[in-house]
Amino acid sequence: MQRLQAVQNAAARLTVGVKKFDPVSHILCDLHWLPARQRITLKLCVLAYKCLHGIAPPYLSEFHVSTSSQASSPRLRSSSTNSLLVPRTRTCYGDRNIAVASPAAWNDLPAELTDSSNTTVRQKKLHHFIFAITLSNLSLFE
Repeated sequence: MQRLQAVQNAAARLTVGVKKFDPVSHILCDLHWLPARQRITLKLCVLAYKCLHGIAPPYLSEFHVSTSSQASSPRLRSSSTNSLLVPRTRTCYGDRNIAVASPAAWNDLPAELTDSSNTTVRQKKLHHFIFAITLSNLSLFE
């Protein structure tokens, strides 16, 4: 992840035309670029949205099961929300699996972001939400 962030930092410096050792956090903010980790979270959430609404390929959609579709838990509070079932794993490598990471990232979002029906509006809101969190901690860019 650090290598990917270093490449992004170098690309930002090249785009703006500053020196190699100049600080990059404000450059990335001005360019409105998310750090590598938050960009991956954004892509996972967009994938989960597409799977829920039938826009994604079927082989990806089978990993995104809504909690409301589970017959064993109709009276749980989570069944009335727009959350996804997150499979349990035994290792930290299992948490990186698309079947685990995407539903977990989707469930971490606030309800106003998961309820939006328009893809482009929701993606913009999601990007602004993640960027606002990132701005509160500028050390994520380094």
